[in-house]
Amino acid sequence: MSVFSVRKTNGHWWEGSLTINYNLWTVAKLIACVVLIPFVVIYMLGKYLWLGLCWVAPFIWAGLCWIGAQIARFWRWLCSLFKRKPKAETPTEDKPDRNWWWLLLILLVALLALFCLNKCSGDDDKGGNSVVIEQQEKAKQVVVYDKAFDKVVVARAYLDGVQEKVSKTCPRALVGFKFIDDKSVADYNFTGKTYEEALKIVADSWKPLVVDNVNVELTEDQMATVTLVAMRMGKYGFTRSTFLKKVNEGKFEEATDWLLLQDANGNIRKTGDEPKQYFYVLRMLWTGRLSYDELLDMPMFSYKGCDVNQMYDKNGKHKWHNSIDRQLNNGAYPTPKEALGL
Repeated sequence: MSVFSVRKTNGHWWEGSLTINYNLWTVAKLIACVVLIPFVVIYMLGKYLWLGLCWVAPFIWAGLCWIGAQIARFWRWLCSLFKRKPKAETPTEDKPDRNWWWLLLILLVALLALFCLNKCSGDDDKGGNSVVIEQQEKAKQVVVYDKAFDKVVVARAYLDGVQEKVSKTCPRALVGFKFIDDKSVADYNFTGKTYEEALKIVADSWKPLVVDNVNVELTEDQMATVTLVAMRMGKYGFTRSTFLKKVNEGKFEEATDWLLLQDANGNIRKTGDEPKQYFYVLRMLWTGRLSYDELLDMPMFSYKGCDVNQMYDKNGKHKWHNSIDRQLNNGAYPTPKEALGL
């Protein structure tokens, strides 16, 4: 037995003594109860769970046996459907076959499976057809691109000039090209190659960039202009340009306003006059206001003599002026026809 008492000192509650008298036997019994009670509870729970399991186990076993018997019975019945029966020696009264509905069900399942297989194979055929159609469209684009590249050469001669020499020992007509497949043209040897062979080398270097990224059908003139745009913008600028996006959406008229240079974030870059004049000519070619046949007889670089303020308004929208058409026919340089010896 324990006794607990508090004694004040000098009559104040915060001064005094605390006394506890305890019985060691009583404390031992209290500790024993605290330690043993959880084990007793666990034992009782385990005991009653085991008794409950013993009580329910026969019912579970009986249920499993019943299910097994039904499965065996069903299997014997299913086998009897396909078991060959001997013919009766004496004629007997015809009895209706009660199993015809089960055979019909099997037939319906087989037909359904065939239908699903045909449907899946049909979807595969459609997927295959779509791939074939896409390849055919790309093949058409390649044909148009190859035919249009002569016009690209003419336009490059007009816009960028014709370099007669790369070095004193390497004369060639490069029509403004400085790189082929990201490699300096000075590293290419065209000695002994015909014009068509040299042209194919240059054309093939730009073909994947244009054909793989253009998803709509274009005319030869449109393909030539798109190729010129890709060359001026570069492969990274072209693939992320708003111009290409509008072209692939079939919005050719809206694409005209995006013949310009953009930064990596798609913002319009601020440039000097030359890029604006350059893209103005591309806008004329894209809209058909200027044809490639006409360009063949215009003095090279004549577009640089045009007034940018006559080409664009304050908002950057192009303006068509007859005075620009006249200025494009004036210049001191030879025409692409003369420079290329066509």
